[in-house]
Amino acid sequence: MSDKDVTALRKRAQIAKANRIMFIWVAAASVIVSASAVIVIVMAQKGAHNQKAITELNKTVKTLKDNNANTENLKNAIRALGSDQALLGLRVNESDNALQVILDALPADSNPSALGASMQTKLFPPDLEIEGLDISAAAAEPGAEAEQGDSMSKISFRFTVKGDAVQLKDLFERLERSIRTIQILRVSIQSAGDQQTLSVEGEAYYEPAKILELRNVDIKP
Repeated sequence: MSDKDVTALRKRAQIAKANRIMFIWVAAASVIVSASAVIVIVMAQKGAHNQKAITELNKTVKTLKDNNANTENLKNAIRALGSDQALLGLRVNESDNALQVILDALPADSNPSALGASMQTKLFPPDLEIEGLDISAAAAEPGAEAEQGDSMSKISFRFTVKGDAVQLKDLFERLERSIRTIQILRVSIQSAGDQQTLSVEGEAYYEPAKILELRNVDIKP
């Protein structure tokens, strides 16, 4: 083998070695670039997740600060209602707190039985003849609001009583003085001699109790 052949073989070997080294470097660079891209994506997702968590945390902190700021005003309002003379004058029992009047006027649940018992014992005159009394809690539609412009729920009632003009007048006066939130929808009177039959349809209202609770918010990545 001549010197030229030996030199050519050496050159080809060096070229092959250089190609292998170049392939290794290119492969390594590709791995590094791919890994860097994955790391950047993961870090971006983690940063976005952390930002969402910080945003929710800031909302919670703001809510707590606002609630703490309003606590004193709420205490003052409750103290003022507790000594309100108008409310004190409407108490059923002298031992009751003035705030009990508000709870009696707008209870937290429907309780049709309690409303019926209250109407028979407090709203109907003792000597009035009760021919019929029907009370039913109306199911509130989701998101619906009462005609009062509030979120109060309704209890529908109807009753028919018989008595003279004085007794019926007494009944209307009792309804007018009642602290319970009541709206009369329809009234009809039929007379037979000195006796009148009164039919009334109306609605009473109640305000469902508010539920205060702490809840956890999961911030999903």
